[in-house]
Amino acid sequence: MSSIRSYYTLREGIYIEDFRKQFIETLLGKLIAFSMTPKETTQRSTNSTTGQSTTDMEVNATTNTKVYDTHKFIIIDFEFSMLHRTSMVLISGAMSNRLDRFRIKKLEGRPLLLPIEEQMRTMKDYELQNAMKEIKRIFKNKPELREACIEQLQTSINSSKGTLNPSYIENYILKGNKINVIVTWNGSSDKAILNRLGITQFQVLNITCYDKYFDQNFFLQIKKFGNKQIIFETEIGTFNKNGRLLNLEETHRMVCSRKHKTGSLHDPRTDVKLTKCIFDYIVRIFGYQNLTKHYE
Repeated sequence: MSSIRSYYTLREGIYIEDFRKQFIETLLGKLIAFSMTPKETTQRSTNSTTGQSTTDMEVNATTNTKVYDTHKFIIIDFEFSMLHRTSMVLISGAMSNRLDRFRIKKLEGRPLLLPIEEQMRTMKDYELQNAMKEIKRIFKNKPELREACIEQLQTSINSSKGTLNPSYIENYILKGNKINVIVTWNGSSDKAILNRLGITQFQVLNITCYDKYFDQNFFLQIKKFGNKQIIFETEIGTFNKNGRLLNLEETHRMVCSRKHKTGSLHDPRTDVKLTKCIFDYIVRIFGYQNLTKHYE
């Protein structure tokens, strides 16, 4: 807070205009501090590039606007099944530009067969029947997931959209002439699908939530695919569960108290919406400029 600059006096007292300004500034500062959530004010985080504190990085996130003109982060999620052990059946998907707050593109069309050593192709009727049987077998003891996959497979078969194809996905990513980075949630399968679709020219960022010290205290992490370098992590708190990974819905509950309008948890649009929310949370802490330094 700057000190009062007017020291000259009138007959019976000091000049009060600066005092009024000081009072207003103090009041505004208290209102801003009160409006910040506990998670925003107490979160501990680590920046592998600069070692800045959370507060410093939050300032960067709000003041650094020019990077929005250079980078585009596209959140992608695919729904798939397996056939003959190694062939992937791409059922549907969804994607969204991180800066587009509301719009999520659903990827639908006749399912694609993605063999490991053959060219991708649209599935034939008998292959779709085999895929249906395989889904029933794989998810025999998980009726909710089984029915969701079968329903989505039927929807894709009957869809007239034709957006489930490499050209559509690639054109969406390339739109805007920016540095494009794909964002996934625990996305090793999504990365494999992109590779089999022939979409390999983009950098891919992976988000995960991991119990580092076997104490049920979880860290939200951004990793680079390939060298698995952790470029950012932040502690989000304790979660009582077996295993060292939180799933998407569990992680979202830890970092966001809002109730988003979503469909089924097995709908790729739901996964993209939750991933988008988590990614925005990371950007607010890490800072957009700090993130883009890793993707130039």
